[in-house]
Amino acid sequence: MPEVLLICRDGLASSLVSNLVFAIGAKRAGVDIGIFFTQEALQAIAENRFEISPLLKEHTNKIAGNAKGMGLIADPLILLKSARNAGVALFACPIWVGLLELRGKLPAQISEIDIPTALKIIVETKKVIGTF
Repeated sequence: MPEVLLICRDGLASSLVSNLVFAIGAKRAGVDIGIFFTQEALQAIAENRFEISPLLKEHTNKIAGNAKGMGLIADPLILLKSARNAGVALFACPIWVGLLELRGKLPAQISEIDIPTALKIIVETKKVIGTF
């Protein structure tokens, strides 16, 4: 059971990147952390289609340049692999996997779990950050 669980529901590239980068950093700092992907985030990952927030679109080049300068990866699929390799627990919300018919369509890094397991993770995790 992770000590900290981030809930990522937005399919925006910025949201996915932020959740994954923070989780990797926390894991490297010794925090047992996981990410629970739900709703749009699952669909974006399944389709490999990561939208840019309308407010950030005009800043795409600046963000990409600054990410490179900061040594950050801004590709959610690469970050998923990096997160799993770092030991971050990655879970798919079973409700939205069912609603969106995504069973078996997500990258191998994300664990497809059942509802009782999801509830156990949420209830037993010491700190849950985010919303559904």
